[in-house]
Order: sequence, then structure tokens, then C-alpha cells
Amino acid sequence: PHYSINMTAVQVGLDFLNLPTDVFGVGDNKGTIIDSGTTLAYLPEMVYEPLVSKVCDVIEYIFWRSSVE
Repeated sequence: PHYSINMTAVQVGLDFLNLPTDVFGVGDNKGTIIDSGTTLAYLPEMVYEPLVSKVCDVIEYIFWRSSVE
């Protein structure tokens, strides 16, 4: 079986990404697929790039904090 959800936002840590509200719509190369049975996630480019950027910022901050302490 599979389940459909309507994504409305993306959050990394306590921060929500600033994304257009229609980015999670379907059709016209829009839509999101997250398969909980694999490590795959298909995200629209408008979601993927800010998500990767935010995750990298968080990782960089974690490494910076650990080196200072």
C-alpha cells in the first residue's frame, strides 16, 4: 500500500524554509515523493536547493560549535 500526504512546509531544526505555498502542488513538474521504505526523496528543485543549503549550514554550525568547545 501507499499513502498520500499534502506537504505544506519544510522545517530544518527550528527553522522553516521560506518556500512559495504552491511549490508542493501537483502537475507541471511539481510534486514531492518521499518513500519511507528507501533513502530516496524526490523533491522539486525549488525545495531541494534551499533544503540542502540549510542542512549544510546546520552541519557547518555543529562542526564549528564542537571545535570551539
